[in-house]
Amino acid sequence: MPPKGTGSLAKALVLVLALVATAEARTVKLAPSKKPATVKTQAEIAEKRNWDGAQAYRKKAYPSSTQAFREAVARVPEARYFFNLCASLYQEGTFSEALTACGAVGRNNPTTALQKQADQLIVWINEDAKAEGRKLEITPAP
Repeated sequence: MPPKGTGSLAKALVLVLALVATAEARTVKLAPSKKPATVKTQAEIAEKRNWDGAQAYRKKAYPSSTQAFREAVARVPEARYFFNLCASLYQEGTFSEALTACGAVGRNNPTTALQKQADQLIVWINEDAKAEGRKLEITPAP
């Protein structure tokens, strides 16, 4: 007879493995970034931080990409920087903050295509949070 409580542990392990597989299957493509030649203005610094964040994201170094995207947003609050921040936070599993960043996309004049991507990412965030039994709270906009 198995030790008391191991059935629940096994079920929890299966759920965690299923969630990890689901998260790995969903890949979010970032908004465009371009590497600036020189860095002088706040806009150029923001573009450079967005570029750095995109490079870290591609290497799956999500905490580094999140930090870089936060710095880009702090300098120039563009929709694409908010989207990239949202994607990186989503990959980190920081769903409430990701929702806040995705919400900021719509308040910063996104292209139609970028808004559509943000809307899809919001759906994924909500689905994944529900699957994990997490209650999401929107934090104040960055």
